Amino acid sequence: CMVISDPYRNRVWYLRQDQTIWETSDSAASWKELGKYYIAGINNVTDVVVSPSNPDVLYLSTSDDGVWKSVNGGWDWFSINGGIPETFRRVHCLDIDTRITGETHDRLIMGCSNEDETDHRVYETILSGNSWHRKDVSGGFNAKIVDIEIVDVNPDSNDVWLVTYGDGAWL
Repeated sequence: CMVISDPYRNRVWYLRQDQTIWETSDSAASWKELGKYYIAGINNVTDVVVSPSNPDVLYLSTSDDGVWKSVNGGWDWFSINGGIPETFRRVHCLDIDTRITGETHDRLIMGCSNEDETDHRVYETILSGNSWHRKDVSGGFNAKIVDIEIVDVNPDSNDVWLVTYGDGAWL
C-alpha cells in the first residue's frame, strides 16, 4: 500500500493498493477507484508521480512492465517505454522534477533492474516519457535502487539522489 499526495491540489491524495489506484479530493473522507491496472499485463505498481504542469497527468512505474502515463487523471493509461530495453523494465522507483512548471514536457528519472536483478540502471527522460536515455552514475553501484529523488536545492542542478538496497546512497 502506498499513499502519494498531489503537491499541486490540496486535499488530493492517491492510494495504491494491489493493482488499483484510488483518489480522494476531500482529505480521505471518500475515495474513488481510478482503475485497475491489470489490463494489458500492468500490475505490481511501484510508484506514482503527478506532473507539476498538469495535475491530470500521472505517471506510474511497475516492477514488470516499465512506465505508464495517464493524461486524464488516471482513467486511461499508455506505455511510455521508448528507449528502455525490454530487459530493463523492472522499475523500482520513479521521480519527477517539480521545478519545471508550465512546460509542455516533464522530466522524469527512474531506477530499474534487469529481469534477474543482476544489473541496475538509471534512466531519464525530458520528454514526458516519449524517449528515455541511460544516465551515467559516477562511482558505480551494484545494488537494487529502492528510492530515487531529483535534488531540487539548486535550481541549476541536475543532481539525483539514489538510495540502494545494500550499497548505500549515491549523488
